[in-house]
Parts: sequence; structure tokens; C-alpha cells
Amino acid sequence: MNPRRDPTPALVDRILALVRSGATRPETCSALGISTGLFDRWVQRLPNFSDRLALARHGFATEREMGRRESVRQAIEHLTEAE
Repeated sequence: MNPRRDPTPALVDRILALVRSGATRPETCSALGISTGLFDRWVQRLPNFSDRLALARHGFATEREMGRRESVRQAIEHLTEAE
């Protein structure tokens, strides 16, 4: 894998699936044949990847749940602004 490239959507899905199943960072990297250094660079450089990874670690397993949570956050902000 070329370390200068971003992870493909398919690779991100595999990473998130491993993380959701409880795999540690080193276990995930080993299973996918990437270095922990490359993984850490992606986390630092790609905010969306980092956010999705954090959600996966906390058990938010589906994209629908993430969208729903964002909708709830926006609704709360809207209600707060209306006061």
C-alpha cells in the first residue's frame, strides 16, 4: 500500500468493522497489513476518518445512527437558538 494515499472506502469499512468488533489498533493494522504509523497518520490527517473511527470505538455501528445523531444535535442547536 502506498503510504501517500488515503485509505479506500472499502479499507475504511474493513477498519471500522474490526474496530467495532473490539480489535485494538495494532490488531487492526496487523490484520490489514498496514503499519500503525500509517494508521496514525490517517487519523491525524483525515478528520472524517478520525471521527468515524471514534464513533466505531464507542459502538455507533451504522451510518444511519450517525446521521440520526447529527439530526438530533442540529435540532437541539435550533431549539437553543430560538430561545
